[in-house]
Amino acid sequence: MCSIPVKETGNDFQYVKAFEEQLNVEIQLYNLESRQIYKGNENQIKIYILMSEAHCDVISVIAGFTCANEDHHKAEFKKCNSCTSETTP
Repeated sequence: MCSIPVKETGNDFQYVKAFEEQLNVEIQLYNLESRQIYKGNENQIKIYILMSEAHCDVISVIAGFTCANEDHHKAEFKKCNSCTSETTP
């Protein structure tokens, strides 16, 4: 669809912009070391992806992954149910 060749060693995220433009979506990439590593242009439709080495997985619930509350408003007295960390806006 985007005419991106598949590399034998796996693709990196330099081609993400082409997918965003072709699909008219915002893609956000995360890894486990530094969390968010790429955020595209703001779009109502968002796709969240976890990159690990040369592999990608879909993050289906971004609030759970980032410990943010569902409506993305500051939750001063709320904690994540899974890791008990303070939630972030």
